[in-house]
Amino acid sequence: MAREQFQSLTEQMYYILLALLEPRCGVDISQKAMEISRGRMQIGPGTLYTLLAKFEKEDMIKEAGGEGRRKYYQITDHGLAMLREEYRAALAFLRGRRRMLRLVTVCFLAGGLATAIAAWTAFSSDPALIGTLMEQVGELLDSKQIADETGQLDAFRLFLANFWASGITLLYGGVPFLYLPLWPMALNAGMLGVVSAAALRMGIPPAALAASLLPHGVFEIPALLISGTMGLTFCHSIVRRILHLPEPLPLIVLIHELLRTTVLVVLPLLALAAVIEAHVTGPIASLFL
Repeated sequence: MAREQFQSLTEQMYYILLALLEPRCGVDISQKAMEISRGRMQIGPGTLYTLLAKFEKEDMIKEAGGEGRRKYYQITDHGLAMLREEYRAALAFLRGRRRMLRLVTVCFLAGGLATAIAAWTAFSSDPALIGTLMEQVGELLDSKQIADETGQLDAFRLFLANFWASGITLLYGGVPFLYLPLWPMALNAGMLGVVSAAALRMGIPPAALAASLLPHGVFEIPALLISGTMGLTFCHSIVRRILHLPEPLPLIVLIHELLRTTVLVVLPLLALAAVIEAHVTGPIASLFL
């Protein structure tokens, strides 16, 4: 019975369970869920206590004391085992798409390298292009509003921008035949290649360039590649259905797998990337300049 309930978990349910890895009362659970989701998940009292009652009935959480009118809850071993099972299921879903993920990764790296070579050649012929490019990059970053009033990168805004980009990449998969998730990945690979070429032509040491990209990039780029792979999987599944070809997963099951993988894999990677880019990447890069 509990497993059947757990198969229909929403994002709110995931974040509540994650918040209950430590004993917390209702208000603290809501606050922790907002913190984990970088402010994206707001859970009202009515929804929260309805879900807490459901989890307690299924032995997924238990009471853990109280103070006055406040009642504290904590996830049980049974609930923790089920949460781990969800992570294993999400990873198993990705392992089943290893060939597509490898193809997406190779195309991303090849596209970035090809763009970097082309941009290096163009900058060698006309160095003035670098200044124009950097102005355009600055305008693009300003349009995303990822910096606070002081000009410093804001982790929450970075997370929202990257979440939006990953979400759009996945949703593009809903358009059949066009395989639109390829385009956001191509755009990101191209932008990475062009900016890298410009930085090197400006005399920035390769170590400094790597230090400005890798600390957060090791989390952000995999999240992008996974989102692209899921978007292509979604598109390919719809195409096969239109053509009346056999599909291993019913559409509703596939959508559930895509959402679960987004919540349990992509969002944590994006959250880590945002925090590191806002607070860690800059100081590390400055060591090499």
